[in-house]
Amino acid sequence: IYTLQMRLAQSKERFALLTIGEDKNKKKFLPLIEKLDKLGFHFFATEHTHQFLVKHKIKSVMLHKMYEDSYPSLEDVLRQNLFDLIINVPYDKQTTESARDQEVIREWSVKNDIPLVPDFATAERLVKKLEKRLVVRVKKA
Repeated sequence: IYTLQMRLAQSKERFALLTIGEDKNKKKFLPLIEKLDKLGFHFFATEHTHQFLVKHKIKSVMLHKMYEDSYPSLEDVLRQNLFDLIINVPYDKQTTESARDQEVIREWSVKNDIPLVPDFATAERLVKKLEKRLVVRVKKA
């Protein structure tokens, strides 16, 4: 989290990848995503997460899963190394292809030192810390 705070303090635009399985998880994470939106984050999201965000009037760029072979894909955007944060909560029952996407996301986040948030409790703590550190900066912008 310390690295994230330093990275965010240096950049004006903040980008988060959201890939959240199960509607119950999407609903649970919505208040946190709304807070990140107010803190100035721009979102990229996989198809169902993107549709959920649109329904709740939160802008995001839709990304296709890697196995779908469509553009823009999750892999295309990961290669650009623009994310400051990744919230990645898999579906309870995953396909082999989805599990591979999860593995690539984890490997990429470790390789590029990007915080990977796998659950609600971690996301909640992170957002609280970011609100304390970034709210003053957002008000000035």
